[in-house]
Amino acid sequence: MFSQQKQILLIAPNAAPFKEALNPFVSQGFEINNVANLNDALKKLDPTKPPSLIILGLEFSDVQEMRHACMQILNVCALTNIAVVSNIDKDTLHDALEGLGTLGVLSLTPTEEEGSCLLKKLQRICKSL
Repeated sequence: MFSQQKQILLIAPNAAPFKEALNPFVSQGFEINNVANLNDALKKLDPTKPPSLIILGLEFSDVQEMRHACMQILNVCALTNIAVVSNIDKDTLHDALEGLGTLGVLSLTPTEEEGSCLLKKLQRICKSL
């Protein structure tokens, strides 16, 4: 049995660019945890206590590398939601990430409005949040 945590795991070497986008989550009582890289995230994830959302804010050489990172996360913690940060056009991203159930795409410096939209999507699929 697992328990959904009111928690965000931000995977990014620098959390500062995400401050505005995370404000809506903080105001709703979400705990924000930050790790600098994918390896640290994979070690931190507990499949029995998945975070509500993982924001993948790393730089990737191409969309296939991003897809592989999403798959690694889902292999450890399948019952979480993932949002990616990218400036790649949405159609290319959609094609590359199809089937992985990513919740959304944030810009490289996401705004509070983007964060609010992501929070609404998350609340629609996770009624307990």
